Amino acid sequence: MPRQAAQWRIIITNPAGQAITVTRIRRRSDHRTRDGPASARDGPLPGAGLAGRITLTISQHTVDEQATSGPGPPGATPPGGIAAAALRAAARALDQARDQAQADTAAGGCAHAGESPAYRPPPRLRELVTARDVTCRNPVCRQPAWRADLDHTLAYEDHGRTCSCNLGGACRRDHQLKQHPRWKLDQTRPGHLTWTTPAGRTYTVTPDTHPI
Repeated sequence: MPRQAAQWRIIITNPAGQAITVTRIRRRSDHRTRDGPASARDGPLPGAGLAGRITLTISQHTVDEQATSGPGPPGATPPGGIAAAALRAAARALDQARDQAQADTAAGGCAHAGESPAYRPPPRLRELVTARDVTCRNPVCRQPAWRADLDHTLAYEDHGRTCSCNLGGACRRDHQLKQHPRWKLDQTRPGHLTWTTPAGRTYTVTPDTHPI
């Protein structure tokens, strides 16, 4: 399968296995044109075949190790092809994520750098929240986040932001449950959501982990 046809997604995780950031390996069709950015395309190109979307999970440690190890011992073959492209993309994304983390800390929670003014989150924001949450944010639900709604914790019509600090995966049932007036859902910081039941009990979920 041609690399340009497939959509390669890379999830970079912290030592706990939680997603820090998500990026993609650039395709020729994703590059800027003379007249400006190419049109955004979310998904594989025609001709990608059955494996049109491929996800790689790389730990922060692996990215840092590759960045500091140099060419390796004499005679060693450096990564090439798709592996080299994946590591380059991961290194760029990790640098940006670290800068963002510093900005978030300075802002006291979230600097909203990835916020969208629209109701529907753009692909990059959706991928980040989906990778962070992994599953529906109800503590007892294991519905995959990629199949769920991306719910605004504070409703969009109530000036809730379309930002990672105000979005969470919710299957349709739990999306509707959260809207019930006797239930309450708060997101105290990105990915940390607390449910309060009608009986006053609270349950907190944190970002899920990815196997490496």
